[in-house]
Amino acid sequence: MDFLKCRWLPKILQRLGTSPEWPPADRMLNRSAVSITAKQPFLDWLRRLPDPVDESTALDGINESPNLYLLPQYSYISEQDGILEEYHDIIFEKELNGWWTDPSDWPVNRTYSMFKEWFEVIFHSMIEDLDHGDLI
Repeated sequence: MDFLKCRWLPKILQRLGTSPEWPPADRMLNRSAVSITAKQPFLDWLRRLPDPVDESTALDGINESPNLYLLPQYSYISEQDGILEEYHDIIFEKELNGWWTDPSDWPVNRTYSMFKEWFEVIFHSMIEDLDHGDLI
């Protein structure tokens, strides 16, 4: 175990009076993020696959732990759509691949419009790292 990266060590060291700063100093990342949740068309696609999900599978179940993708920083809300349009294809592929790894069964014409029909997107403009460990 690498004690220098241990989550509880800073709290113990602080109590002993030998702590690194706790809570950690602000470490704002120069990124924004989007969280992605599936809509009904995505679930319908999952049900049409060669090995489909069970009919009892609901959107709540597949959206229980949405994926988060780091994207470029932006200054104005009006920039969100352009950023999402630039990255929608790779996000679309990652979401499909998370459920079905054979690209031959993926929708062929994955447009930006289709992406917005299949997924709910929530932008997060401030990404702060509260952990002491290095990003890798």
